[in-house]
Amino acid sequence: VSKWTVDNLTGGICTFANGWATFTNVAGSWGQAALQQPIEVVAGRKYTVDMVFKTDGVTQGWFKVYACTTKPTPGKEYGGDILIAEVAIWDNAGVKSGKFSSILNPDSGTKTGNVVTFTTSGTIYLSIQCGANDLKGGVSISKVEFRGVPE
Repeated sequence: VSKWTVDNLTGGICTFANGWATFTNVAGSWGQAALQQPIEVVAGRKYTVDMVFKTDGVTQGWFKVYACTTKPTPGKEYGGDILIAEVAIWDNAGVKSGKFSSILNPDSGTKTGNVVTFTTSGTIYLSIQCGANDLKGGVSISKVEFRGVPE
């Protein structure tokens, strides 16, 4: 928890409790929030991101994971340099939960199967972003992993 920077944007809120980070907002607000963490990467190495994901439904929502090559500015929405993956929750009225990698939008990122390779070594900012017209009971994540893929 202490390694994440929380950025509550436009009425979104991210809170930590019992091992979960939960994104919520005020219904109808289009509020969003983001979690960011600097990570050192090596050029040419493949990386993957995974986590446990759960929600009982949202109205017009999004959940995306970016690799940002520049540090996000607090209070400003960040479109990200590299969209690693996303979960399609735009029209999700039902339960969607499980291992992030098993519920990804098949068209997420650059269709890399949740794997990203960087062209230069250095610091990236892993940015997890979630928002919606109404996040209802929230979108929660736990056990976030960003790992090098064995060669």
